[in-house]
Amino acid sequence: MTFKRRAHMTRETSRAGRHSILSLLLCCWPLGWLVGCGEIGNLSGVVAVAMADAKPTPPTPWSPDGFRDDLYAEIASSGSTAWFVEVGLRRGDPKKRNDIGARLYRLNRPIGSWRELPRIRDSIDPDQSIDLAISTVSRMRGVPCLGYTSSLANITRVKCLIRGVWTQLHLTAAMRRAGHLFGFDGSTHRLVAAFSDRRGSGAVARVFVRGRRSRSWVRAADPLVVEPGLLGLGRSASNALSIGFEDGAGERSVLTSQGFGWQRRGSVISDVGVGPFVSGPIQVGKSTFFPAVDTDRSPWEYSVFAATRRSRWHRWHQLGGSPLNRGSGNAQGSIDLLGNDVWASWQENAIRADGLFGTKVFAARLDRNGVAGSRIRVWRGVTIGPGPTGVSEIDGRILVLYVRGAPSGGLRATVEGLGARSSF
Repeated sequence: MTFKRRAHMTRETSRAGRHSILSLLLCCWPLGWLVGCGEIGNLSGVVAVAMADAKPTPPTPWSPDGFRDDLYAEIASSGSTAWFVEVGLRRGDPKKRNDIGARLYRLNRPIGSWRELPRIRDSIDPDQSIDLAISTVSRMRGVPCLGYTSSLANITRVKCLIRGVWTQLHLTAAMRRAGHLFGFDGSTHRLVAAFSDRRGSGAVARVFVRGRRSRSWVRAADPLVVEPGLLGLGRSASNALSIGFEDGAGERSVLTSQGFGWQRRGSVISDVGVGPFVSGPIQVGKSTFFPAVDTDRSPWEYSVFAATRRSRWHRWHQLGGSPLNRGSGNAQGSIDLLGNDVWASWQENAIRADGLFGTKVFAARLDRNGVAGSRIRVWRGVTIGPGPTGVSEIDGRILVLYVRGAPSGGLRATVEGLGARSSF
């Protein structure tokens, strides 16, 4: 998955003021670097991975137990292999920045079991972007890579697990000067790294790529100058580069690279309120999809907008003409690309009398008209607050990411099963 910048929430924060958890998300979210709003961080919350039904299947629900408390997790896949990374507290003290680490797990085929891989010997800064990408570059095909900021050195690092050893990729001087990482992806036969640097009243976004045969990074496009707001790296079924932007006042737009320049796709989305930036745009053929969370509504609404190009770009329209959420809780979610299919996942969090949240997690396949089929309720339970969601697959079987409560009182990554992709 992709696209991540979150608000780090300590356990002290969660226990002392659970009612304020939702408001923290207005500052930041896994997929958007908040420019000109101070430092942004990793949403404290984990993603649980739902493994599709198979005979036989590993025990479900599955939760990694590498950390006492998880801060973030993400899943990615490459055909018959799924990869899962969790970021958590090594010794349970969020004030010790060097106690936050990452562990990677692999699932081979849906009938296998999750296996922990060599650990990353570094400390992860949860207040910066953390992105898991599977390389499709020819010399590194199928290799998992992690983009993050080291809390010890305060620098961006990209490490790939090559032949069982975490190897740090060299970043050019221009990349080291480019600011904070806000997006890292490997799904289009190249590695893509996007950075944002605050400049006065605005920001400058720079994108670099490492191609199929290249051993070094090159600039993908001219710097993109934007107003203060949220940035998210997009994904595409082709090699197109795109960036989603929200200006901090509720207006959203998608910019796509044309040569070395940038061109806006469609009009500006202006009929939704301000909300956390959960995931970036997705381009499939002539259509572009863009998720939006509207916190000006009560409860919060989660919608997906689409624009299609024929002879010209059509205006953005809300899929189905209404939000995806139907319940009473505040909603937020993301979209993911599975082959040429776009999937949405979201959670609805309703505050309870005891300060906890009644949480429901949903997933649905989308087309240009809205939900293709039905909304699937993946999980229902109690949590200390919201977290990221996502959808992936392994061998054509759906993997769903969501958050559930941990016995320690924190958050924990979990596994559920949906079934074969062809059945949805």
